[in-house]
Amino acid sequence: MSVAVANKSKPFLHWIGSKRRIVNKLIEHLPQGSHYNYYEPFLGGGALFFQVRHLFKQCFLSDINLDLITSYNAVKNNPNEVNRLLSLYHKHHSKDYYYKVKNKYSNNPNEITAKFIYLNKYSF
Repeated sequence: MSVAVANKSKPFLHWIGSKRRIVNKLIEHLPQGSHYNYYEPFLGGGALFFQVRHLFKQCFLSDINLDLITSYNAVKNNPNEVNRLLSLYHKHHSKDYYYKVKNKYSNNPNEITAKFIYLNKYSF
């Protein structure tokens, strides 16, 4: 399960309220030109961002969910470590392991991110 952000990347989270189904309609209303900045106040799974990020000079992403923003930063800054942890979680996946991960606390951004993505994937 890779989460590295590449040129043709797509959302790595499933998100309630995703803009994925209406992305094309939203794009019609965005300004055109690489001299514009993109501001996303409700990032969530990032469906719109991943479709339009190449169209803008800079992108500014925000959301009220701190674990979500921590996760985007960790995936951007340390994708190999996040992927290593996710592989470990996936390898040991079981109902008991899921609850062990869910109840574990960490202030390490990579561990927060791996936990966030793992719970997101297996909670649905």
